[in-house]
Amino acid sequence: MIQVSVTPPVPAEIDQPRARPREALFYVLAFVTYVAASIWQKFLLNWVVGPLWLIAWVEIGTRIRRRRAATRAARVSAPEAV
Repeated sequence: MIQVSVTPPVPAEIDQPRARPREALFYVLAFVTYVAASIWQKFLLNWVVGPLWLIAWVEIGTRIRRRRAATRAARVSAPEAV
């Protein structure tokens, strides 16, 4: 009998040793901005906006970081135009 093990592919960013500190940075920034914004806007202190704030910061921050890295990699690998 043949046994097949199906494992999902590991995202490239998990394999990178520097990915975790960068991801932690987004969580810290989300926390700091949430607390700072909540000082002036009390409606932000609830169970709906808090998790959405965290998800937005981490998701948007990760997308921006990936886009910048891809642009930088394309610029480095592209031949110089004369």
